[in-house]
Amino acid sequence: MSNTIFRLKRVLKENESLRNIKRSMRSDKYQKQTLKWFHDTSVFAQFNLKEFCNNVRPLAAKNPSFVKALRVLCEPESVNAFVVEWKNKHGELMRNNGWRCNYSSLLGACRGGVRFHPSVNQDVIVALAFEVSVQNALTNLPMGGCFMGSDFNARICCDADVQSFCNAFVVAVRKELPANWPLDITCDLGCGPRECAMLAAAHAGVVNSATGKPFPQVVGRPAAAGLGAVEFGKLFCRIPSFDKTRCLVSGSGDCALTVARNLIAEGAVVLTLSDSSGFVHCATGITYLQWQRINEHRQYRIPLRDIVSEDGWLRGLVWRAGDIWQQGISADYAFPCAHELEIDIKEAEVLADRSKIKAVLEVSYTATSDDAQSYLVYRKVKIAPSKAVNAGAMVALGMHLAEKMDKAEFEHEIKSFMSYLHDQCRSVYDSYYPDIYFKEAVDICALLKLAKIMKEKDII
Repeated sequence: MSNTIFRLKRVLKENESLRNIKRSMRSDKYQKQTLKWFHDTSVFAQFNLKEFCNNVRPLAAKNPSFVKALRVLCEPESVNAFVVEWKNKHGELMRNNGWRCNYSSLLGACRGGVRFHPSVNQDVIVALAFEVSVQNALTNLPMGGCFMGSDFNARICCDADVQSFCNAFVVAVRKELPANWPLDITCDLGCGPRECAMLAAAHAGVVNSATGKPFPQVVGRPAAAGLGAVEFGKLFCRIPSFDKTRCLVSGSGDCALTVARNLIAEGAVVLTLSDSSGFVHCATGITYLQWQRINEHRQYRIPLRDIVSEDGWLRGLVWRAGDIWQQGISADYAFPCAHELEIDIKEAEVLADRSKIKAVLEVSYTATSDDAQSYLVYRKVKIAPSKAVNAGAMVALGMHLAEKMDKAEFEHEIKSFMSYLHDQCRSVYDSYYPDIYFKEAVDICALLKLAKIMKEKDII
């Protein structure tokens, strides 16, 4: 009798698994169709979109109606390509390519970031816009996602050239947008406070209006990103503070420096910062005074190698060539803040096996590759995705916090929101555990919020 009951339970379980597989296939069919739409955009199709569809499969398996919401979230509403013509300081006519991509205006006005770098192309902008749209859906604020950028290299240009380019860039972008479009952006690779301030000034001149005070907009958002990343990191790792923990930080832009500053304020031992030529390492931890000196020099785009060799206050820091993630520096937590996919399988092996990292907290968009994530999970290293970790900047952007609050109120609002965001993602994670990882819970949470809005508007 007991054997019969056991066989019956096994058959029922197999049938239930078969039904779940059939439901999942609907998500797979949609994924294949979506990949066909974007067959010429390798980064977006092969990584961002494919990963997202895989992550939300448990939700689609339970309720196939979410596939429609998935389509709205995954399909860009517009991708604009344009040419930016500007004159350099010698009066020569220069040409650069520019792009802008919008997602999910159903959520609200599209807001996001801007990037100026020679590596920028349409594929990169679409991928970044998608990441921002998912991130904005997580914030529960009325914002769609967008990203714009150009293959212009601002780092090698003087202020006059950058101003000329920014003026031309705003004019070129405006041709594709309504007359009263807002310039609400966050700093990204190659576009720091200088470029954002120039874009804001150019935008105010073109549309004869401003979206707020330019200086707080530029300064407040990197500060929000750094503060939010550290706050989310504590909640994710379930620790009261980063005090006395050893942390690796990559990058030395505004976002990386604000992350390092907040970690130092927490009492953490910040071991590293990096740039495109190498990294600086301090075995005893970078002090706040040393951080101030580095921050002052980096505002003028001075390489870390030159900063360490010329500034007498930084004698305890050692500059080294190479990849920061391949050095095997012993640490507790890693904060990749430099660029996309900076941690691949080789770097993941070093972090897990030699550095003995406990958690990777992505600050830059999609900082770890798919293979790296798989290996880190296999080695029981926690991964917090950038969509959640880096959400502080978009919160400040959507609520214009830096324009109407003092420092204490600003920090309180960011910390409160990051706590709310973590609790939402953790709730989804706990409801599906152990079938999903935390990064999948973040994507499911974003899709749930979009689907809720679509249901309220009778779209699904």
